[in-house]
Amino acid sequence: MGYLDKKAALADATDFSGNVFAIFWIVCLVVLAAAVSVVWLAIWMIWLLAASALRTAPPPSVGAPFRKIFGGSGSSPSRSQQAPAPAPSPASAPISSSAAPAPPEAPTAPAVSQLAMPTRMVELSISSDVAWDRVQRAMARIGKVKEVAPASHMLVGKARYGTAPVHLKVAVRKGDTPEASILEIEAEGTDVWGVNARKVTERLLLAIG
Repeated sequence: MGYLDKKAALADATDFSGNVFAIFWIVCLVVLAAAVSVVWLAIWMIWLLAASALRTAPPPSVGAPFRKIFGGSGSSPSRSQQAPAPAPSPASAPISSSAAPAPPEAPTAPAVSQLAMPTRMVELSISSDVAWDRVQRAMARIGKVKEVAPASHMLVGKARYGTAPVHLKVAVRKGDTPEASILEIEAEGTDVWGVNARKVTERLLLAIG
């Protein structure tokens, strides 16, 4: 083998050893990086577990250090030794049906188709017989006579104020003197204020004269 051949062989060996050395260092760096990553991951996991344990662990009782100093067990006081729970407020306490009965229902007014006005009494300076005759004629003039009781001088009639019906009950009584009489007029209308009944009563008195 000549000199050149030896030199070429030496160069090849040097290149091969250099390549092996470079590969070795690359592998070392990769292993080191992996080890560092594993260590950091383990430290991070341990920190997370410790933080979670501290966050969920119950706080120590106030008397635990003193019980440890004086030979106590150091555990939290039993349920019987703890302060009693506050009584529930009236607003939050449940209300039983027996303690608070339901309020009574408000009475409802009966359905009334006719509203009676107070009896109106009118004194006339004519005898009861004349007044009775005038009442019958006046009732027939402003409306309709429905019932008549001549013996007691009473009649029941019906008139209208506009389109609203008004029922009238008229009685003729004797006055203090033979030339005096008293009319008792009871009117029943359908309006709440009694305007219809009052207006029809005035019409009846005007018709009587």
